[in-house]
Amino acid sequence: MPALEKLSLFQNRLSGQIPPELGAMKTLKQLYLDFNGLEGRIPAESGEIPGLTELFLDANNLTGRLPVKLTQLRSLVSLFAGFNHLVGPVPAELTAMPALENLSFEGNQDTGDIPAELVMAGNLTELHLEHNRLTGPIPEGFGQLFLLTILDLEGNQLTGSLPADIGDSRKMRYLNLSRNQLKGPVNSLPCTLDELHLRQNQLTGTFSAVVAPLTSLHKIDLRENSFAGTLEGVYSHQRLVEIRLSNNRFTGAFSPAHRTMYYLEHLDIASNKLHEIRQFTEWEFWDTIQVSGNQFDFTYLLPNAALIIAAYFRMPRRTLYSPR
Repeated sequence: MPALEKLSLFQNRLSGQIPPELGAMKTLKQLYLDFNGLEGRIPAESGEIPGLTELFLDANNLTGRLPVKLTQLRSLVSLFAGFNHLVGPVPAELTAMPALENLSFEGNQDTGDIPAELVMAGNLTELHLEHNRLTGPIPEGFGQLFLLTILDLEGNQLTGSLPADIGDSRKMRYLNLSRNQLKGPVNSLPCTLDELHLRQNQLTGTFSAVVAPLTSLHKIDLRENSFAGTLEGVYSHQRLVEIRLSNNRFTGAFSPAHRTMYYLEHLDIASNKLHEIRQFTEWEFWDTIQVSGNQFDFTYLLPNAALIIAAYFRMPRRTLYSPR
C-alpha cells in the first residue's frame, strides 16, 4: 500500500510485537495501535516514517525505553504511549521535536527527574506524566510555555515547592499535582484554570490567596494538605461544581449567600476547624456534602436534615454526611 496515510487498528485483540516493517511505510501520517495487547519494545524503525504526525500506543503491554530514534520525527504532533510498562527516564531529546504538541507517558514506570529541557518545547499544549515514578523537583519554566493547557503530574514522587513561574501561564486550564511530596507555600497559580488538583501533598497558604484570583474554576481539590484561613474567598466563584477541601486547617464558616454557587454538586469540607455552615436545602444540584470532623453543633446541622431524609428514601443527588 504505497500511498497509505492512515492506519487505524486500535481497540482490538492484537498481540505480539509491533512489526518493525511499519517503518517502511514512508507515506504514513497517522498510526493508531492503542488498546490492544501488543508486547515487547517499541521498534526503533517507527522513527523512520518522516511524515508521521500522530502515534497512539496507549494501553498495551509495551516494555523497555522509548527509542531515541522516535524523537527525531520532525512532523510528530501527538505521541501517546501511556498505560504500558515503559521504563527509564523521560527522554530529554523530546525537546528536539519541533511539531510536538501532545505528549503522554502516563501510567508507566518512568523514573528520574522531569527533564528541564521539556520547558523549551514551545509548542507543547498537553503534558501527561502522571502515575509514574518520577522524582526530584518540578523544573522552572512550565509557566513560560504559553500554549500549555494541561499539565498532569499526579501520582509521582516529586519533591520541592511549586515552580515560582507557574502562575505566569496564559492558557493553562487543567493543573494536577496531586499525590506527590510537594511542600511549601502556594503563592501564584494560573488565573485561567478550570480545574486545580493539589491533593495529598504538604502545601501551605491561605485559601483566599490561593483561590481568589482563579475566577474560572469549575473544580478544586486541595484535600490532605496544610492550607489554612477562612473560606469566604470562594463565595464569588459562580462556576464551581466541586469543592474538595477536607483534611486541612480551615477555620470560620462556610456560609455562601442564598443561591450563590448555585450549580455546586460536591462539597467536602470534612476534618477542618469550621464551626458554622448555612442551610443547603435550597441548592438544586447536590450530590454529596461531607462535613464530618469539624466543630458544628445542631444549630447548623438540623436545618439540613431534609437532605438526610431525602438520602434515606433514595432520592437522587441529595446526601449529607454529618458527624457521628
